[in-house]
Amino acid sequence: MLSIANIGLNQAGTYYDADDYYTRTANKNDNWQGKLASRYSRGNDFNPTDFNSALKSMPNAKRVGYDLTFSALKSVSIAMVLDNNKKGDMLVAHNKAVSDTLTEIEKNEIEARVTKNGVTENIKTGKMAVAKFDHFVSRDQDMQLHTHCVILNRTEYQGKSYAMDKILAESIELIQNK
Repeated sequence: MLSIANIGLNQAGTYYDADDYYTRTANKNDNWQGKLASRYSRGNDFNPTDFNSALKSMPNAKRVGYDLTFSALKSVSIAMVLDNNKKGDMLVAHNKAVSDTLTEIEKNEIEARVTKNGVTENIKTGKMAVAKFDHFVSRDQDMQLHTHCVILNRTEYQGKSYAMDKILAESIELIQNK
């Protein structure tokens, strides 16, 4: 299952930063993905400070990013607790599915609105940065394997930085309202 939410700077400054929801259970699977990931991280190891700095560096305070949350089936979450031998395999499969999906999103859905000589076009850039966080329980402390994928609201075209196209934001809002 996939749920999608916009992230504003106010949320980032309180809920995400003060509450450390994403990074409070930091583990070896937390990482960056995407062609622009190196712009927001200082190395191969995930660093919560880099993540919070990245959110705060976004120029649009109302939309610093998008939280795509991929949740495994409840039966998978329960099976992980009941069978330690299969837990690792299930986590690897879940994370591969999430990574593969994000690769497709980056390749096919990331666009910028570019104006040149008075003409505005939607241009596929194929570039994003996304921070990924595995969690194993819901906020209600119920078993729930899920991965938060925070796509930063920046892309790049011909060496220049842009916010992601409004069409992506509108698509996300349409999905949320269904």
